[in-house]
Amino acid sequence: MAYAEVSPLQRRRLHLRVARALEQASGDAPDAASAQIASHYEQAGQPAQAAAFYRRAAGVAQSVYAYDEAIALLTRGLVQADRVADPQERASQSLALQLDLAPPIRIARGWAAPELEAPLRRAVELSRLVGDSNQQARAQVSLSFFLAVRAELAQARSLSEELIAGLGTPGSGTYSVMAWTNIMGSLVQQGDWMAAEPAYQRAHAAYDEAQHAEHASLMGGNFGVLAAAWSAHALWFRGLADQALQRGHEALEMANRVAHPFSRALALSYLATQHALRGEHALTLDYARQAHEVAEQYHVGYYLAWAGMLLAWANAKQSPGANAVAAMRAAIEGFHATGARLRLPLYLGMLAECLGDVGETEAALAALDQAFECAGRTGEHWVDAELYRLRGELLQRSSANLAEAESSLTKAIEIATAQRALPLELRATLSWTTLRTSQGHVDPHEVVKAPLARFTEGFDQPDIVRARALLAH
Repeated sequence: MAYAEVSPLQRRRLHLRVARALEQASGDAPDAASAQIASHYEQAGQPAQAAAFYRRAAGVAQSVYAYDEAIALLTRGLVQADRVADPQERASQSLALQLDLAPPIRIARGWAAPELEAPLRRAVELSRLVGDSNQQARAQVSLSFFLAVRAELAQARSLSEELIAGLGTPGSGTYSVMAWTNIMGSLVQQGDWMAAEPAYQRAHAAYDEAQHAEHASLMGGNFGVLAAAWSAHALWFRGLADQALQRGHEALEMANRVAHPFSRALALSYLATQHALRGEHALTLDYARQAHEVAEQYHVGYYLAWAGMLLAWANAKQSPGANAVAAMRAAIEGFHATGARLRLPLYLGMLAECLGDVGETEAALAALDQAFECAGRTGEHWVDAELYRLRGELLQRSSANLAEAESSLTKAIEIATAQRALPLELRATLSWTTLRTSQGHVDPHEVVKAPLARFTEGFDQPDIVRARALLAH
């Protein structure tokens, strides 16, 4: 009652006195009380101080994985920053807050969460007006990864190349790792495996584990982990399956060493995907389950959705049925809700495979049409050969148009050969051989021998085991 009777002016004075007293009492370590201090400065009508302490409070929240709280505190800070009278200080405060807002949103809601776009584009704009070179680089690399996970690969790669050109060599390790990782990842998704490895080596050379805290603070995750995990997929497509698994496990070991849940969920999701590409359902299930558990425990939205999709696929492959297909559809919708579009051609292909397993050929072909449309729009051509192979197999099973089925399988082989994607070439050749052998038109030994001979490792993979068994008969 006494507080209600105090005039607004006197209230502001009281809040100011409390804020200063709390700040003084905290000494050199005011972080624990920073949210309280920020609130008192806000009610005292001191927006600059309030914004600064809301930013500090968000850092405290993020350090204990309270990402939603960090987002709320930074949002309050931005409101205060907008009330700062001096235009230069207002812009500087807003820039710092916008940059800090991106990592907790990225972790909790996804790399391409719809609510990320506005702060990232505003941060790029402000960094060019009032930011130093570090803030400009941070804004640019943040936006480039947002675009990459939205499958706007050409624009993401262009931003990263522009960033590298402006970095120079000294003192730019962290942003070099991030930019080269983005370029490498874009090349992987576009199906250029040979160019991806040199880009990975540039990222790897710029990385030092001592950068981890900076990586986590700037972007939410460890980019040494991301570079190794993502580049492993390119090795697999080149037929270097053992090296791919080794690098994927190195990524997981790195994430475990730095004891970072977001990075661990990341590494496990990539490993699960690698086993899915190999056609190993039980191992996909194992790693996807681990990724899902970590992501769920620490509220890591993107990898929760990714792992959920792989779980649905692996379950559907092991126990086909209408419920399994429905779970796969729901998982894709959940992934879509994160704002992400990257790898959708793969996921839609997985859905088509599950639909085909339960005899829903028309729905499966429609899912593949979606996948082809998505790949054509985004330039994400890494699984084009597999999509054509699936189409050929579906048409073959339905016996609707065997000539069209053969044409699709031939196209799959041609694309895989052009991309030098040895596993997809062998898989498509096996499918084509099955079709032609059923018509009595081909000797499987002569057809399968050549693509099989190109492998120098990864002999335990299901497709290689199958091919060798075929030749042994």
